[in-house]
Amino acid sequence: MISLLGPYFLTFIGIIISGVHDFPAMAILLTVIGVLWTLIGGKMKGYDKVGILISEAIHAVIWIVCKFFPMFGAKLLGGAVGLVIGIAILAVVVSFFFGGSSDQDTRQQTGGGTGEVIYPSTIYDEDNRAWQKMHDNGRGEASFQNDRGESVYFYPSNKYGNSASAGGRKFHW
Repeated sequence: MISLLGPYFLTFIGIIISGVHDFPAMAILLTVIGVLWTLIGGKMKGYDKVGILISEAIHAVIWIVCKFFPMFGAKLLGGAVGLVIGIAILAVVVSFFFGGSSDQDTRQQTGGGTGEVIYPSTIYDEDNRAWQKMHDNGRGEASFQNDRGESVYFYPSNKYGNSASAGGRKFHW
């Protein structure tokens, strides 16, 4: 998202610097950087010629609005800033009230909404030795065994994302 808005922000900042400090060369320099940034971003995202022209035309619109209609531009900017601040506050409120519990790890450990912890059939210890799943009771408890006959038993609390610890060892998959 920043890569889409960054070039236009540069153009806008250049115009502000030009107006406040009477330094139009900075406005032109920042606009050229923004235009090149938009061109490169458009090419990398696979825009066709029309898409790139529209993306570049936004720089011209910013210049026209801010230079010829400064009060409209200021109101537009004030509205945009207010909208961004409002969305940020709304996101914080929503995550606070509806974000759920702090049991993020538990939610990541469970699969398919069944409450069952999913272990792969092969896991690896710190030395990258393979361990094969021998038993899985469906409640998040599983046992693994390596080729030397050693075995470990995992409980749901042992698992953290794509790793687990048991028997004084760390395992990953």
